[in-house]
Amino acid sequence: MAAPKLLEWLERAPTLFRQTKSPAAYFAPRLCAASASGKTRCHQTSPLQIGIDTRAVQLPADCFLPGVKIHAGALKFDARQLLAVSDLLHEAGHIAVTPKSYRTQLGGQLSAEVQQPHGGEIEAIAWSFAAAQHIGMPLDELFHPLGYRGFASGLAFNFSVGVYPGVHGLICAGLAMPGPLGSSSSYPKLIQWLRD
Repeated sequence: MAAPKLLEWLERAPTLFRQTKSPAAYFAPRLCAASASGKTRCHQTSPLQIGIDTRAVQLPADCFLPGVKIHAGALKFDARQLLAVSDLLHEAGHIAVTPKSYRTQLGGQLSAEVQQPHGGEIEAIAWSFAAAQHIGMPLDELFHPLGYRGFASGLAFNFSVGVYPGVHGLICAGLAMPGPLGSSSSYPKLIQWLRD
């Protein structure tokens, strides 16, 4: 269902998705860091380099979220079944905000015993917003009407006016820096994409 939209975003957003021969390598954030001279240097990384193993696979129709599944800390997706491309960002957010030592325990429906402080649903939402901002994905696509259990429009409104649920958790997890809104280094920019 979302396959054409997925391909459209892959073409429009090469800074987060990098096209290679394998669709599994599409999830490649462009990481930027300031050099000693004050200039910003950016480079693209593959999913394995940032720690999110992403694979295009054929999934059963009974996934918790259609077309995407976390299994053993890896993000698996079936582009033919995805409701929205942004569902990949959200599920990647769950992997990203989970401490490294717990990621391989992630799978299927995320269980409370794997969740760690500052590694829950609201932090995954905040992470996916930062990733969407990074690639220029509009809020109405990130918070699509079929997602977020009926709260998509409320989330889109909050984020559009600068109310960022989950950002405190990202700061506590070491993924974002506190600071005044609009500063060059504060949220929605992340200082690292994955939690240590």
